[in-house]
Amino acid sequence: EELDVLHDQYNFVPNRDGVRPSPEAKIAKAEKLEELSGNWKDFTDFIYVSVFELPALDLPDGKKTVANRHKDRLDKKMFVFQKQMFPYLIHEGHHWVMWYATKEQEKSDEEVTADVNKELKKLTNSDDGFEFGWYVNPKMTVPEFFHVQVFWREVEI
Repeated sequence: EELDVLHDQYNFVPNRDGVRPSPEAKIAKAEKLEELSGNWKDFTDFIYVSVFELPALDLPDGKKTVANRHKDRLDKKMFVFQKQMFPYLIHEGHHWVMWYATKEQEKSDEEVTADVNKELKKLTNSDDGFEFGWYVNPKMTVPEFFHVQVFWREVEI
């Protein structure tokens, strides 16, 4: 219901029907997850490499993993703003993810908002040429890393 209210005011925020991937994105997600399960020891290893850029190791069975020593050295204050690999069904704007290198939400909502704002300023090369909203997905595909779904659009100043 809260998303429906926000969607009425901000079209780029999905409503209750838009918080799922499109049918095409669902198929792509299923295919990608199947591919990853054949190539990675664990899906979280894929996230360590594709999001946090840790080095991968090849295992004897041909799968990839990340050494615990690299995982343990990962800066827990690190965050990465990245385009959503499997975007929701939105008709305007962009769907990105703000990933944090921790399992729990260690930052306040205000701090998360500030992080997103900082990244959008860099991305758009503007201090206020965008609008955004974010939320924590209650059914995270990757609960091992705190992350938020971010919806944003550029605006004319």
